Amino acid sequence: MSNINEYKTIYGRKYDIDSFPDKHKKYYERIKTFLKTKPSWNEFSNFWRFDMLRYLDGYTRKKLVELPIYKICGDLEGRIGIAQGCVRKPTKVEIFLDEMGIQEFPYLKS
Repeated sequence: MSNINEYKTIYGRKYDIDSFPDKHKKYYERIKTFLKTKPSWNEFSNFWRFDMLRYLDGYTRKKLVELPIYKICGDLEGRIGIAQGCVRKPTKVEIFLDEMGIQEFPYLKS
C-alpha cells in the first residue's frame, strides 16, 4: 500500500514526506503551492534553487544537495522540463544506474 504522503521520483525512488523535519515539510508545501501557478521550466528552476537557499538557511550547498527535499525539487524540475519539451526523459540505463546508486561513469564523459 502506498503512503498518501509519499513522493516517488521519475527514477522510482520513494520519499516519505511525513518523516521530513517540519521545515522541510513546510517547504514541500510551499513548492506545491508554487506549482499551482503552472510555472515554466525556467521559472520553476530559478525559483526553487534560490528560494531553498534562503528558506533552508543553515545548510551548506554541499549538505543541501544531499537532502531529500532537494532531490524532490530536482525531480519536479525534470518533470516540468519533460512535459514542456525542454529536457528528455531518463533512459533505462540512467534509471538502472540510479537504482544501483551509481551517479556517473567517468568513461561516459567526453
